[in-house]
Amino acid sequence: MSKYEKLWKYIQKSNKEQLVLSFEEIGEIAGVALDHSFLQYKKELPEYGWKVDKISMKAQTVRFIRILPIPSEVRNTEKYSMKNKALVVIDLQNDITKNYREIIAKVNEAIEIAVQKGLNVVYIRHNNLSDGTRTFKPNTRGSEFVSELKIVSDYVFTKTKSNALTSEEFVNFIKKHDLTEFYIVGADAAACIKSTCFNMAKSGYIVHVLSDCITSYDKKKLPEWLAYYESKGCHVAPLGESKDSI
Repeated sequence: MSKYEKLWKYIQKSNKEQLVLSFEEIGEIAGVALDHSFLQYKKELPEYGWKVDKISMKAQTVRFIRILPIPSEVRNTEKYSMKNKALVVIDLQNDITKNYREIIAKVNEAIEIAVQKGLNVVYIRHNNLSDGTRTFKPNTRGSEFVSELKIVSDYVFTKTKSNALTSEEFVNFIKKHDLTEFYIVGADAAACIKSTCFNMAKSGYIVHVLSDCITSYDKKKLPEWLAYYESKGCHVAPLGESKDSI
């Protein structure tokens, strides 16, 4: 019996595409503390349909990724659900760039598809608390969602910084619903979407950027931002190419 067989079997039963475990969690699952021999034993994991993707000494975590399709016996269980995924609509508020009008139809289409497939639909709203600024102020028309946006859930979370993961309520929602995969739409591609995607990918989540569902005040730089997302490990594709995976 392999030293880490209990860990491999635990990972094999997961219904996720990625899994991040702390060194402490690995020790508890495997029944042995993580040590340097893990670097050799990890070669056994592909036999279970997974591989070790990243070992972070700083964060004291290991990220595992699936390399084989989810077995039908797992996929057909009640636990396996599209509810591990979420569509995240970022900052489509009245004070955002008016370029949103060019993507709002696609965003609403993405929302409809998400609802049909049982995904959580989450809305992120920005509040600007900085002195000397006039946009995105709490309780103003500028902070309200644009009227054209489809609102299909009460999952609305407020942030005061660019990164949506700085919203404690949103992070708690992610943990409560065991969310591991996100589809990102909205604005601004150069600011809040950029920061959110970077930090989600860094945290080990699967991140999809729907390229025809995001915009920016400077549309000329959109190709640059899309390339940036890809460089950080995000999947970038238009809605039409992403429908099957949503």
